[in-house]
Amino acid sequence: MRDLYNRLGTVNKVGLFGAFIGFSVGMAAVIIVDPLRGSVIVAVSIALVIFCFWFFFGREVTRSRILKSGEPAEATILEVRSTGRRSPSNAKKGSMQQGAWPLVAF
Repeated sequence: MRDLYNRLGTVNKVGLFGAFIGFSVGMAAVIIVDPLRGSVIVAVSIALVIFCFWFFFGREVTRSRILKSGEPAEATILEVRSTGRRSPSNAKKGSMQQGAWPLVAF
């Protein structure tokens, strides 16, 4: 999670910090107004926030951990078929000569 946080820009970090402060103040106000129901609301809210972080960032954290470990993996090619499209690296060679000087049109 720390790696994911370090990739954020300054504006995003400030926004997350502001959201954290706002959430904390809101939850404190709920507990002060009604301690019993406030505690339940805070517990449900924290569980919801944790679920949302896991739902939106869980795959990225897992991906980052796998990439960091650097362990090679084996894969099996199941099927190879032609789509009829060409990749840019297989474009027609010599159809346009770049860098030729002077350019003369015939």
